[in-house]
Amino acid sequence: MSLLKRIKPTLVFDGKHIENQINCLNNLTNLNEEGEMLREKELKFLSIGLYGENQILFELLNSNLPMYIFHDLYYEFEDLNAQIDFLAITEYKIFVIECKNIVGNIIIDNKGSFIREYNGIKEGMYSPITQNERHIDLLINLIMSKQNLLGKFINRNLRNNIDSIITFTNSKTIIKSNYAPKDIKYRVIRADNINSYIKTTINRCTKKSFNIESFAQFFKYYNITKKFNYDAKYEAYKNNTNGNLNIEELREKLKNYRLNLARKENCKPFIIFTNEQLECLLSALPKNENELLKLSGFGKYKVEKYGKDILDIINKGVGFYER
Repeated sequence: MSLLKRIKPTLVFDGKHIENQINCLNNLTNLNEEGEMLREKELKFLSIGLYGENQILFELLNSNLPMYIFHDLYYEFEDLNAQIDFLAITEYKIFVIECKNIVGNIIIDNKGSFIREYNGIKEGMYSPITQNERHIDLLINLIMSKQNLLGKFINRNLRNNIDSIITFTNSKTIIKSNYAPKDIKYRVIRADNINSYIKTTINRCTKKSFNIESFAQFFKYYNITKKFNYDAKYEAYKNNTNGNLNIEELREKLKNYRLNLARKENCKPFIIFTNEQLECLLSALPKNENELLKLSGFGKYKVEKYGKDILDIINKGVGFYER
């Protein structure tokens, strides 16, 4: 039955990546004290994120808006990847939804910068608007690369018909956006306002843009089941495996390399490698480019550009440690 004949929205796909991560972490054994602390920290972070996303899912499923809903997706295109919290597909717009469950208040200044305020302390945070725009760019590139499948359904104004939404799910968080640019202020909302945002947006549309059945099949087919190898990630934290290797010292060396290179190339540090990829490096301790290529996020281009430096840092840090 077509979605258009339904009254309520439909959950088409749930990747359950967070649940899978939590299960993998709970099954880890024989960790040393540092490893246990790291695991507990990661479990807490994942549980908070899952709670927030379940709030958004509840809101969307009770919206009574005709749309297909996708939760917890992962896509790759060339050397890039995107973990997408939610896609909501309507006939008029595709909504890419980024979910944030943050303790403290959020300030958005007149330049569109995001600042977290907690216990009287203010600190900058990476813009979720920029993060979500990167996700949208990847989706558009993926769609355009498959024009043979979606050709007649791809609207020339594809980018204008994909909308970015940032939701903050902590009920105690106050969003202070009085001075934020309008295009940013409009897209940063609380979880309980998400349905009114979607309804208002599609009511402004005068022309249908999507064959939602075709796009729903497309997004489901090209989603990648992300694999989590926590045994490898936590290998260096297992009892009797550390030897003389100083993981913390090696972590700092890699972070300093990333920061200095980002300044030199005038880009954000995560472009070089993310914190998650950093932890994978510390767990796997790759000895050569072939081993580095096997790690998530280290494609051919990145390995060719940064691989030698990364491997040099790791091999010098490991020293006589027997792997």
